[in-house]
Amino acid sequence: EIYPLACQGNLSVPEDIKSNLKCFYESYNNTFLKIGPLKVEELYLDPRVVKIHDAIYDSEINRIIELSKGKVERGKVVNYGDTIYVDTRLSKVYFLYPEIFGDHPFLYKIQTRIQDMTNLVIGREERYKGPLQINNYGLGGHYDLHCDATPRDEGLWRLASFMFYLTDVELGGATIFPSLNLTVFPEKGSAVFWYNAHANTLLDYRMYHSGCPVALGNKWVANQWI
Repeated sequence: EIYPLACQGNLSVPEDIKSNLKCFYESYNNTFLKIGPLKVEELYLDPRVVKIHDAIYDSEINRIIELSKGKVERGKVVNYGDTIYVDTRLSKVYFLYPEIFGDHPFLYKIQTRIQDMTNLVIGREERYKGPLQINNYGLGGHYDLHCDATPRDEGLWRLASFMFYLTDVELGGATIFPSLNLTVFPEKGSAVFWYNAHANTLLDYRMYHSGCPVALGNKWVANQWI
């Protein structure tokens, strides 16, 4: 019942929470951000979800899509150690691994900017920095309810998620967090950032989310897990 309402944008964050949300310029203590502060829009406070406007340049978007076209393949999901095709995910995926960054140095700049924007370190060493995952959702493309993180004995993988919207979508394609009554529609050049864990690193089940079906248009996003 909640799913279609959220995908249509017919649910809203409770008024007592919405009244405390704000938009602001954020510079942290970073020199780069003091020159060009972030345009931050709070979407939820606890758990914290923010949207950053003008997070990636059109020239970078064009190069990412160009690198990925012809290479994206149907996405799989991990199921008890195996990667399998499932009906709950209909999208094409391509990974831009750090090994190719030397040939495409603009990707280094994007990962550095993500660290500046989140005040987090993607990986302590270059080999631990995960790839940018490029996703293409065509007509009907979707990803049902899931969490980006998986609890493990040695701690939680993917403590946080950062997602660039590389295109606008004419109809559909929203990212929804049903537990929060939160719907985020794609906006080219913007990004959404959230934590998948509580402060004690235990999985935060409120952060289950979904990519709603694309009803008209073509949706491209780039994910960076931290």
